[in-house]
This record gives sequence, structure tokens and C-alpha cells, in this order.
Amino acid sequence: MESLSDDKELLLRCALTYNWDVLISLCSTILHVLSSSVRDRDYDRHQRRVAVAKAQLTRQDQWGNNVLHAACYNKPPLLVIASILYCARAASLQVHLVLTRDL
Repeated sequence: MESLSDDKELLLRCALTYNWDVLISLCSTILHVLSSSVRDRDYDRHQRRVAVAKAQLTRQDQWGNNVLHAACYNKPPLLVIASILYCARAASLQVHLVLTRDL
């Protein structure tokens, strides 16, 4: 997860350079973070990791394309698109869970 927080455009760059194996691996890491259970004392750290994951998924290039757009443009294997979509779905579910937790 540190590589994702150090490099703000890592997912996007992987999609733009056809680095599908790394992109799938990073998506797997993001899914793990988004779906992990959190103890109360780790909640703030978990929230920072979730924010990094969401920033990676929504980062845009100079033309406004995010990682999904860039990957689709470069015609990746289906597993790449599925990995990105699973991450996006998990990120939106995480937003829902955080919002309802505070109610």
C-alpha cells in the first residue's frame, strides 16, 4: 500500500503503459484494504488507506481519463477491467458503510 501512497498516479501510469500484471496486483491490494475489517484503534489508519485507494481510482490524466478509461482505451485483458471495476465497486460500498456508521 505504501507504493500507492508514495506515487499518486501509479494505477493510471500502469494503465497507460500496458503494465497489466502490476495493475491487477495493485487492484488486489486495494480490494484487500477496502474489504478488511478494522479494529477501533486502527480506524484512522484504515481511513487514510481508503482515501489513497479512492484517489488512485479517480486520478485523471491531462485529458480527464481515469484508470478505467485509460485501460479500456489500451484494450487490456478482461481481467484488468474486472479488477478495476471490483475496486471501484468496493470503494463505493466503503463510502456507504462509512456514512451509515456515523449515523
